Amino acid sequence: MVFLWAFALGHANWTCRAGGDISEAPPTYTVTGATLAQVALGFNQIDGNRVSAGQTVWQDTMVYEISYDVKVDASGSFTVTATPRKVKITVQFVVTLPIWNPNDLNNADAAARNEWFRFLAALEAHENGHVNILKNANYKAYTTRISNVAASRSSAKSLDDAKQDATVAINSQAAQIRKQMEMDLQTQSDAYDSKTNHGATQGAILNTSIR
Repeated sequence: MVFLWAFALGHANWTCRAGGDISEAPPTYTVTGATLAQVALGFNQIDGNRVSAGQTVWQDTMVYEISYDVKVDASGSFTVTATPRKVKITVQFVVTLPIWNPNDLNNADAAARNEWFRFLAALEAHENGHVNILKNANYKAYTTRISNVAASRSSAKSLDDAKQDATVAINSQAAQIRKQMEMDLQTQSDAYDSKTNHGATQGAILNTSIR
């Protein structure tokens, strides 16, 4: 299950820079209980009524410089053409998985422990599918689109006015492309969840009938 994180991540344990490698282990949260049924009650409450044991959240940032070409006509009016350059997109994501309280886990029956580890491996595999979507996205296509935009603005008053107007136009166009990228990534992740029934077809369902 993947969600677009609407706020800045406090700490991004896994960072992908235009499809780069993942580093560090994912964060966890602890669930407790003597039985698998009790353990399942501690899974994260996510997305309204849905209960999810694991989740992947992500956020992107985009930075670029702007170059300016200035022309002055015979009347003294300024025309500024702005173009982005050195565009960089960074996608940060965090995968969170549960951990069964060690004391409860050690006291559980062997069948319950085996089911837990089976489920956890399947859940991690499902979340890694979301991670792979983020890792394998064609970020260069979006940075290229941003690099190819340009905006020209004129002002009879001052160079600063023309430059400011061109900058606003560039930032608006870049933001639209970034928004499209976010929508594309979310669409792919949603399709993945639909295809796998949020991991159910991959075995990411805990059999709570095992004691």
